[in-house]
Amino acid sequence: MRAIQFKALLFVAIIASISCEKFRTEEYHMKDVDIRACAYLTDSLSDTIYVRPLTYFDTNWVAPHIYDNVAEIIDTLKAHNIEVEPSMGYTIITEEDVDTNYIVYRNTHAGEVIIFINDYLNVNVVSEDSIIREQSRAIPLETVAGCPEIKTRLVYVLEEDEYLLEFIKTDQTLSDTFNTVILWEEAR
Repeated sequence: MRAIQFKALLFVAIIASISCEKFRTEEYHMKDVDIRACAYLTDSLSDTIYVRPLTYFDTNWVAPHIYDNVAEIIDTLKAHNIEVEPSMGYTIITEEDVDTNYIVYRNTHAGEVIIFINDYLNVNVVSEDSIIREQSRAIPLETVAGCPEIKTRLVYVLEEDEYLLEFIKTDQTLSDTFNTVILWEEAR
């Protein structure tokens, strides 16, 4: 009986040793899109956008009336240069006591769009018709290890159009100023 237990224990030890060796030699790499996002988020030469609360422009623009006036809000924010483009890094400065901020985003590429932020925020993408929910909030482990600056990574599927980005601070949000970049994942 002891011989069988010894052989079973030896077998388990050999399997564990082989498994550990394979794990140690395997390398994981960040996706190209995450590497580009990390470069944008750490670059000190980003454009700066000062965001004003919507009530600064119109006192009637409060929830839930915001969603009834998306086209008008987009036009107003564009007139004040409160807008972002893909593949450019931005430093967004918000007011301290405002939890929800709005920025215009013109998407020029139908398909998967990824929003990267160096802080913890929720983001809704709002069209004239609806709120578009994210496809994914996951940050790959290799990205967490390779670029700790990426705190929020949201994937959306969008059409070519103008959208209202709704940035919502959470209890985990670290600052009233954050960096963001919007990228497309290139097909291979």
